Amino acid sequence: MSSIDEQFVMVDGSPALRKLAQDTGYRLALCPRIQILTIPDQYPDLSHLQQDYADASAPDRRRYQAEDRARLAAFGTTWRMIGIRAVATVYIPQGPDAFQRLVIPSMGCFGVESDSGPAYLRQVGGEELANLRGVLALLHVHEPVDQIVEWDAVFQQAV
Repeated sequence: MSSIDEQFVMVDGSPALRKLAQDTGYRLALCPRIQILTIPDQYPDLSHLQQDYADASAPDRRRYQAEDRARLAAFGTTWRMIGIRAVATVYIPQGPDAFQRLVIPSMGCFGVESDSGPAYLRQVGGEELANLRGVLALLHVHEPVDQIVEWDAVFQQAV
């Protein structure tokens, strides 16, 4: 995430943003763009790969533990843990030609295996988008009909 100085800055705004502000009477915060991002999970919990499987039969227990050891050995090379977060860029009109820009992220969902199926990754991204839109609604942020939602490249496989 960016520093506080990068999150709260004054910008001129594009002609389209200035027109939208004018159309809403300069009374509404505006959100013309949301990004759905994947980010590295800084503190992954891999404890699910270290279970004892006490309730399984001895042959199953050995097989499950071998699968877990192999999965753990591949961590960081063929897969990693990621977080998925939606990030809104919000503009607050400060008059006809100036806007305060704020960056508002969703809480994010972490502990997602990077090699999960693309449909699952897109589902989690959709949930984060819905959560962020709920926050924006609570803040009375205007989301225009032509709002842009940009998905990280990892989600493109699931379209």
